[in-house]
Amino acid sequence: MTAVELVLQWTGRHAAALQRALRDTNESFAERLGVAVRTVAAWNADPGIVPRSEMQAALDTALEQAPEAARKRFALRLDAAPAPAVEPPAEGAEVVPALVAEVALLQARVDHLQEQLARLTGVSL
Repeated sequence: MTAVELVLQWTGRHAAALQRALRDTNESFAERLGVAVRTVAAWNADPGIVPRSEMQAALDTALEQAPEAARKRFALRLDAAPAPAVEPPAEGAEVVPALVAEVALLQARVDHLQEQLARLTGVSL
């Protein structure tokens, strides 16, 4: 593993780059990591989101287990695409996409809380 492929802290940008490098759909990437499809969609919608520690470890494992070609694509994607700047929508601009992204993030957080509750109580919602 090269230094470029070592991720100190995963973000939505890194997760999306790995998903694309593996050529996974949202569904197959979610299945690979054991998360809800909404979680993957939230990572794609918000490049700055930082997944929880369990997901950091799962993403590390997915990168480590990725074929060499996928790891090279991952490194190239990170090099080619600088972190996007997040700017508020221009006045009068369509805000629906921003709201959709926010709903996806909220749903991902609800999923996380439900998973924590299920682990603590043994009851799945």
